[in-house]
Amino acid sequence: MSHSVLIVEDDLRLRASLAHAIRGAADLKLVGEADDLPEGLRLLDALLPEVLLVDIGLPSGSGLELIRHAAKQSPNATSW
Repeated sequence: MSHSVLIVEDDLRLRASLAHAIRGAADLKLVGEADDLPEGLRLLDALLPEVLLVDIGLPSGSGLELIRHAAKQSPNATSW
């Protein structure tokens, strides 16, 4: 069983590196990538990923807003 992953990261090289690592993992499936907060929120609502990798310092707003939104959407979610 694979876990769906959404990456929200504005640094292209880091985002590509994370995506590459996820694609190489047998138990993970990359379902989306965003480079800003609005797109991250849109993809989160549309895709409902199980795992969310978020840059806290996005130029369009704080990644914490995205994490809070995800927590409201899935109250049983766990953060690390």
